[in-house]
Amino acid sequence: MPPRLAKLLAVVAAVVMIGAALWIRSRGGDDDGGSSTGASGRRFRVVCVTELDTICQQLRRQGIDAEVEEAGTTADALGQGAPGYDAWITIDPWPAMVDAVRQQHQQPDVFDPAVPIASSDLALLLASKDLSNDCGWDCVVAASGQQQEIAIPSEDSGLGPQLIANAFSSHLKKTDFSRADIEDPAGKGWLDRLLASAPASDAERRMATEGAAAYIAAGTTEQAAQPAISSASGTRRGLHFGSPELVARADVVVATVAGRQGTQQLVARLRDKNAREAFRGAGWSAPAVGGPTGLPAADLLVALREEVDR
Repeated sequence: MPPRLAKLLAVVAAVVMIGAALWIRSRGGDDDGGSSTGASGRRFRVVCVTELDTICQQLRRQGIDAEVEEAGTTADALGQGAPGYDAWITIDPWPAMVDAVRQQHQQPDVFDPAVPIASSDLALLLASKDLSNDCGWDCVVAASGQQQEIAIPSEDSGLGPQLIANAFSSHLKKTDFSRADIEDPAGKGWLDRLLASAPASDAERRMATEGAAAYIAAGTTEQAAQPAISSASGTRRGLHFGSPELVARADVVVATVAGRQGTQQLVARLRDKNAREAFRGAGWSAPAVGGPTGLPAADLLVALREEVDR
């Protein structure tokens, strides 16, 4: 082969290889997640619970349309209606709770099985120096009253039902309780004491700055509690972890809408290197820990949410 022809063919081959690499990257074949659009070329739309607002802000910068809404608002709208978005980024088991309610109304499930993407242990944060590290939920409830308040998020928040369920199952020493346990006068009385205070928000910061004058204890996650405990004001106030009788975990999940095309690419995007770094930066373990979360079944969290009215 003449030298000039060989050189020309080599140039042509290099151009083809570069063009192929660029085409693959544009189709989402890179290791860091690829395009934010689906197979049809449309942009993905997701809804995030308010606890994940910071993560969703980063998703917007990556070209994903992300709205933030309280979990209970999203769940109630999905009770019988169809979503206008591709996925819900929330705290497990909210998607299964929605499908449990829909089944009660003889409606089909709205979500594919939820995929865990990050985790944090549920935690009991203590501010009162009278409550030792081995104090659990029964100990905290017994100490409450007379302005000794317990901070529990709203039952409509992303973490409210999980924390209420963990506290109640810790009290009963079992996760497989029944609706009868919830409706039993003794069970209702204990829940009333646990939830005597108004729904709490930003409890960790308030406890770090005000100590037990804000709350003697708070249901939260390790991800949210650790920065408060480690802060200078939290150290001065003596914030510390308690010991729930039963260990449980909060998993961030992405639940894609059943039958929606191209959502596998969205799930991959939410589990790629950039997403893992974003969750780790916010204090979550990523990827998710995996395995059972230690929480009661979704229908029991629905029952607790229905029972609680604050």
